Amino acid sequence: TMSPRLPGLLELALAIAAAEEAGQAFARAVALDRVSVEVRERREEPRFYMKKMVEIPGTIFELEGDGVLEELTIISSSPDYELRIRTGAGELLSARWSDLADMSSYIKWVAAFVDEESGKYVLSINNIKFVDYIRVLAYPTAGRTARLDLVVVKAFVYS
Repeated sequence: TMSPRLPGLLELALAIAAAEEAGQAFARAVALDRVSVEVRERREEPRFYMKKMVEIPGTIFELEGDGVLEELTIISSSPDYELRIRTGAGELLSARWSDLADMSSYIKWVAAFVDEESGKYVLSINNIKFVDYIRVLAYPTAGRTARLDLVVVKAFVYS
C-alpha cells in the first residue's frame, strides 16, 4: 500500500519543479507531517549599461553575482578585435569578431554582421548564464589600442 504522505510529497515536488520550470520562484513553507520544505523567492534585478567610445584593450563590462547576460551588443568601425567572456565557471568565450561572424548563421546566441547602411560592425551575444561574476573583455587584433563605438548591455542578477 502507498503511504498517505507520498502523494502529498509528490504534489510538493511537482509544484516546485513546475515553479522552477516556469521561472516563477515562489516563497512559502509547507509542512507535511514532520517534513517542512521552504522555497525561497529568487528576484531578478535588471542591470543596464551603455557606453560610447570604449577604449580597448580592457574590461568593457563587469558584474558581480549570479545571473544572465541577456544581451550584449557592440558596434564598432572595425572588426579587428577579440572578445572574451569570463565567469566564475571559467572562460566561456574567446573569439575574434570575424570568427563570430562566420558562426553566427548557425548559432542562436550570436549575431555578427556588417550594417551595410552605416558600414559599422555589429556583434550581439545573448543569454549567457553566469555564476559569481561575469567579465567581458575586448582586445584589438590590429594595433595596440582601438575603440568600440558603442557597448550596450542588459543583464539580470539574482538576489
